[in-house]
Amino acid sequence: SELNWPLGGREPLDFAKSASLGSGIRWQLPFQLLDGLLLALTGRAADAGLAPSTDAIAAAEALRAAISAGRSAHEVQLTPHFVLLSRSWYDSAMLPPLSRWAVAWLVKMGITAIPPAALAEYVTRRVPAAGRAPPPPPPRQSSAER
Repeated sequence: SELNWPLGGREPLDFAKSASLGSGIRWQLPFQLLDGLLLALTGRAADAGLAPSTDAIAAAEALRAAISAGRSAHEVQLTPHFVLLSRSWYDSAMLPPLSRWAVAWLVKMGITAIPPAALAEYVTRRVPAAGRAPPPPPPRQSSAER
């Protein structure tokens, strides 16, 4: 693992520390996503860190509706805890509202250089806002070719 046996020079992790955003935004984002899920499932979030903006409320409502539909279609299980049963359902029904929730939090944190629609597109479709996928990694050489 790169974390256990790092190669090359030390470089800061993305979102780990920023002069404008402070420390730890990299680690806060997953917890904010869980908060969105908790809000959709229980009606309350564990952390009041996300102000109830119009976008955040709409994202939570859309997530609640998606989970309800997913439960009816047997795409998620709610007992004894939330279990995702279909990756394709997650990609089509749950990822869009979760990405809207994440974008609302990122905007609140001060990420304003990228328009919210482009952020949501990147998170949802996993391609840059320009519409082109990133280039594939170079092929690995076998030990015989080295």
